Amino acid sequence: MASKSTTTTKFEVEKFDGKSNFLLWKMRVTPLLVKKGIHKALLGIEKKPLKMEDDEWNDIDFHAKAMIILCLSDVVLYNVMNEETTAGLYCRSREPVHEKELVERALHEEAVIHPSNEGRYAYSTTSQ
Repeated sequence: MASKSTTTTKFEVEKFDGKSNFLLWKMRVTPLLVKKGIHKALLGIEKKPLKMEDDEWNDIDFHAKAMIILCLSDVVLYNVMNEETTAGLYCRSREPVHEKELVERALHEEAVIHPSNEGRYAYSTTSQ
């Protein structure tokens, strides 16, 4: 009787913080999306295969976006949180994160800003 063995491989990708090299980060994230079969979402809906159903595309896009979100630092994620698609999230992630903009955005949202130990800013919004 032959037994099947399962091998699990764990991959860790350093979260993209907007300061490190985006192309190197992209080279590490893309194979993870390929392994899951959700890499087509990076191309955007314009490149959706004609034979693919919209529900299937939406599922692929949702899973790819979720995986990318897990690979972004809080600062970058805050900068791109309004992106609705994987392609949009991927493109906006490479934009530089300016802490001044983050502070201004937080002030606009009536947030409380706290300096962190790392020289960055932490924020929390106030609920009304």
